[in-house]
Parts: sequence; C-alpha cells; structure tokens
Amino acid sequence: DIYNKEQVGRMATILNLDNTNQPSVLSALKKGEGYGIVLGKTQDPFKLPELKSLQLARNIIQLKLTEKAKSIDFIGQNGKLLASFSDCKNVQYELKTSDCYARTKITFENGTQIYLNPVFYTNATNFAQVQNPVNYTETIIFKIIGTLLYAAWLFWAWIFISRGRSSKSGRYPLPTFPDNTYPEFN
Repeated sequence: DIYNKEQVGRMATILNLDNTNQPSVLSALKKGEGYGIVLGKTQDPFKLPELKSLQLARNIIQLKLTEKAKSIDFIGQNGKLLASFSDCKNVQYELKTSDCYARTKITFENGTQIYLNPVFYTNATNFAQVQNPVNYTETIIFKIIGTLLYAAWLFWAWIFISRGRSSKSGRYPLPTFPDNTYPEFN
C-alpha cells in the first residue's frame, strides 16, 4: 500500500518473461518468478538495475547484478541480518543449517532497492524447518478482549438509539417560554 503521494509509480514487480500475455504473467506471479523494486528519487525508470542471475546450489546462494550495489543484505527470520556485502555486483552466501529462510535486499547508491523472494528450506535439504508456535493463552486473551469491546460498543449503540426513541417526535423537545412569548432578537 502507498500512503505517500511521492511513492506513486515508484514501486514495481519485475518479471523476466519471453511472452507478456496474461497466462504467462499470471504463471510467473504464482511461481514467484520475479522481484520487487523501489525506485530511488534519481533513478531513471528506463535504466533500472537488474538481477542477472540467482542460483541456489545445495546451501549456496549466488547473485549476479547488472550494476554495482551499495549493499546486499541477506535477512533471516525475525529480521536477523545473516550477511551483508558492500560495493559489489556478484555475491555468494552460504546458508547455515540454523537458517529458516533467507531474503535478499539490494540497495543502490541512488536509493533504489530490490527485494528478492525468500528462499525457504525443506526437510529434503536437512535445513531447519521451523513452524511458528501458537500461543494459546495469548490467543484466548485477545479473543476475550475483542468480544468484550464489541459487546461494549453494541451496548453503547443500543443506549444511544433507545434514548432517541424516548421522545415523542424522535428528537429532543423544543424549549418552552413562559406565557407563550418568545424572546426578541436584536
């Protein structure tokens, strides 16, 4: 989502396609065959830095870019920085068995950023397969609080609506003046 008008037209999804028909585009999006890019303020939209190749061989990720990046960060679970490289076009990162996944963020001098899809691991590669635990106590507490807030809102709405129905016309009564006279306005 964009909340700042300066960001309109500055974010895109890049797909490497031979054919740009609808089925090809949808297939590439569903398979995650693309990456996100956020253009820096001085980035020419017709000369974007590109990902030349991404290879995963066993536990090694190899990246090649068309331009030198200011930084290439490999980010893991809970935002943990796994590795960072500076001023390079090509990098190689060896995944640890404790890594649940690795996501790559590439930043260029002009502020342009490329975000790659995360690489997840399966049991077949003997890497960590971590399932996020469910905190049942916290879940129940939040459900109870939500239910109580909803009930309080319904009670407030009922009071507000029923107060308006108590007068004959459905509105608050008009003020009365003694002897049916009305004050003069000057």
